Amino acid sequence: VVETILDNDEGQSRKVTLKTRIQNRAGECVSQEKTTVSLYGHEKKTVRQVLYIRNATLWSVEEPSLYQCGSEVRSDGGVLDSADTTFGIRRLELDPMHGLRVNGSTVLLRGACIHQDHGILGTASFKKAERRKVRLLKEAGFNAIRISHHSATKALLEACDELGMLVLDEVFDVWNHCKTQYDYSLRFAKNWERDIEDLVRKDFNHPSVFMYS
Repeated sequence: VVETILDNDEGQSRKVTLKTRIQNRAGECVSQEKTTVSLYGHEKKTVRQVLYIRNATLWSVEEPSLYQCGSEVRSDGGVLDSADTTFGIRRLELDPMHGLRVNGSTVLLRGACIHQDHGILGTASFKKAERRKVRLLKEAGFNAIRISHHSATKALLEACDELGMLVLDEVFDVWNHCKTQYDYSLRFAKNWERDIEDLVRKDFNHPSVFMYS
């Protein structure tokens, strides 16, 4: 199921066509759907489309297969907006008997905790630096990382998706009691629910993310 939020920022009604197309890594179209939607002025609507992928290649740590979902909004023959989303397909199971299973196979987590910094590069996120960090951990034998109480950057999660690294997604490490004078505990009671919703919404399509903390 592909969910697309359409937001009509005009004061008048509009009829648009939402076309969704899924491609595999080779660029071949494996599924597509077209839906006509009517929106009132300043109306926001979530459109749900069901697309089937036959014989889908599943994402795993060993074979991180990815798909591309392209969404296009058209009206009067022109393109109003478009977006591309990378995602993977995998099945997760967790129970006391078999532990964590990915696509039916038990996976023993060999994990490391990482923070957002890159040594002398500081806390800014650079795509090459994020990919290098994940690649070095993968080469050292790790198959999972814990995002140590900060919101993972897009570049880091993309690297984990592409290289096959499982992610325990963690948002913060303080609640009502502070660790430093001006930390998140001052805003926890007011913001925690919205921030967790934003975290899940931000990272929902990343197949590497298997658990939230």
